[in-house]
Amino acid sequence: MGAGVGAAAVAGGSLLGPVGAGIGAALAAGGSLLAPMLGRGGVLTDTASRALRIATDSELPTQADVVVVGAGVIGVCSALYLAERGFSVVICEKGVVAGEQSSRAFGWVTNHGVADEIQGLAVRSKTLWHGMDRWLDDDTGFRANGYLQLCSSDEEIGAAEAWIESLRGRIDSQAKIISGAELATHAAGSTSAWKAALYQADDGGIESATTASVLARAARKRGVKIVESCAVRGIETEAGRVSAVVTERGVVTTLNLLVAGGAWSRLLLGSLDVELPLLAAYLSQQRTTPVAGPAGCGFGGPAAWRRELDGSYSLGAPVLGAPVTPDSFRLIGKFLPTMRAMREMGEEMNLALTSDFFRALRVPKRWALDRVSPFERARVLAPTPDHGLLDKALASMAEEFPVFREARVAERWGGIINVAPDFNPIVDTLPTLPGAVVASGFAFGMTLAPAVGELVADIISGSEPKVDRAPLKLSRF
Repeated sequence: MGAGVGAAAVAGGSLLGPVGAGIGAALAAGGSLLAPMLGRGGVLTDTASRALRIATDSELPTQADVVVVGAGVIGVCSALYLAERGFSVVICEKGVVAGEQSSRAFGWVTNHGVADEIQGLAVRSKTLWHGMDRWLDDDTGFRANGYLQLCSSDEEIGAAEAWIESLRGRIDSQAKIISGAELATHAAGSTSAWKAALYQADDGGIESATTASVLARAARKRGVKIVESCAVRGIETEAGRVSAVVTERGVVTTLNLLVAGGAWSRLLLGSLDVELPLLAAYLSQQRTTPVAGPAGCGFGGPAAWRRELDGSYSLGAPVLGAPVTPDSFRLIGKFLPTMRAMREMGEEMNLALTSDFFRALRVPKRWALDRVSPFERARVLAPTPDHGLLDKALASMAEEFPVFREARVAERWGGIINVAPDFNPIVDTLPTLPGAVVASGFAFGMTLAPAVGELVADIISGSEPKVDRAPLKLSRF
């Protein structure tokens, strides 16, 4: 039941970060990347997409080597790497490209705060981000403009140093502790007397409203077919393995299926008798008008930021909403250890019982493949933003960096992520459904997307994976 967690940071070894629910005890020791964008509240509603609109395909192919469910950043990156291996790929998207969480992410690209067991995946993904523009011959919006974790106490500095030391000898890292004039340069305009900061120059960010769309555009240039308003209703099997995918617009014969449907993956695979232990978390975010604030990405106390290319800023609220749904009760046993650990750390559990509980009750778990599915009734779905939390977030940023007193709110939105009990993603084959792969449960989706896409291509092509698959397997639960 992902619980919201208050302001996080490295103090006391808090393990929170910017995009998760109940993330407290599950992330890497010594750091927090997750608290900045956490926000309570919100109710799911049909909403407009934030994503850059691109041209897509009007006709659904009747055959493909691989069918991908979902045109978010994970599905699109997977399609890119599959196309590179020579596979014909079609992406079926129930709404529009990147319409839901992929255009609502905070946009940090960093391995700080990522769980220790998937550090290799995160660092591999950063490497791929650094070469993405050259590979695609396009501007994805990624900029390696650094990540700053501000420290106000010796305890916080010690936690940051311990995290850096934990990487030594096994992870190629540029992380270091900075202070004095170097710190003043990176935190220019800050009012607090920060003692030091953890800084990674090779970290950076992407433009959440455009990056996944640019990747999708590049995928189409490489032969990937992307069909919007094309919900996948289910699959057909032959001799026990995937043989076709049934969509609202027809049937595609295939031997390979990738389920990368974000918050919808659990529902789709549940209809195929595959249990994904994922629960939802809601976040609230905003973008300000341009101001002359700090560069890159950073977090310190209640202030967290990502500077966009036009000089505007993405700012997140410091609390995350954990909607209570029927699945919360079904999965409580798997999530209890994390919840107990959070309580021991003094983290608050911000659960919310809203109309979303009753909405979830009305969603069928099974449906006929020749009838309208739940996915067709919710083309682009997101929670409403919590304006009170966002007001506080902007006020906190203005208190730390007075230049933000000149900023105005340009845009606000809600987002939804699904997380597993250990808050690591699930990227694995499905033993009960040969030919099917799942990639879902991402709290760090933008950071991990390229390496996950490469891993999916390795799995489907039978190549040797470049990262450790064990922490990503569904069988760990």
